[in-house]
Amino acid sequence: MDAPRRLVCRHCGLSRQRKKSDPIAFFWGGAQDMLDPYFHEPLWLQKNTRHGHLWAYNPEHLDLLRQYVQATLREHDPWYEPWRKMGLFGRLPAWIKQAKNRDEVLRGLDRIRASLAA
Repeated sequence: MDAPRRLVCRHCGLSRQRKKSDPIAFFWGGAQDMLDPYFHEPLWLQKNTRHGHLWAYNPEHLDLLRQYVQATLREHDPWYEPWRKMGLFGRLPAWIKQAKNRDEVLRGLDRIRASLAA
């Protein structure tokens, strides 16, 4: 069931109510800025790096990404299940998962985290 959604910005005063007839659209890459799927407004938690675009929906999503990127050992299941690749981490771009980019990705995530405190 599609719950009603409401967007309220405490900074600028923007307020919107999503109608049930409005489409939900997820934007995967290609867009300059990532957009919210319900209101199609740019996400607040995003930052460009030289490899690509980092973004998160909320602080919990940001923490989850940070935990995944900083892990030096990512163990896989002992069996191969193709449907497991369709989860959150299976859909991350390869440049985020590569160990050689770990420091830069973590710096980008830390910059996004710092913007929350500002």
